[in-house]
Amino acid sequence: MVLQNCPLQAAKDKLQVIQNAFESEKTHEYPKSFSCGMVEVPKDHEELDIVKIIEEADAVMYLQKKKHRQSQPELQRKE
Repeated sequence: MVLQNCPLQAAKDKLQVIQNAFESEKTHEYPKSFSCGMVEVPKDHEELDIVKIIEEADAVMYLQKKKHRQSQPELQRKE
């Protein structure tokens, strides 16, 4: 998702509202969550490397997934 002319903190705030609504909706007997990664591209950026931007966002998403698992042990996989 691209939020043009949206500062990173404003984007994080918007996403937090969406995540809270999603996670609080009790449609199943188990907890649910989703993770995503956000990166900010400065307005005065040089040529963009979309692969690099996606890789950075992907790394942020995996950190968020790890944080979700740590805060909600019931989301951890059973081995």
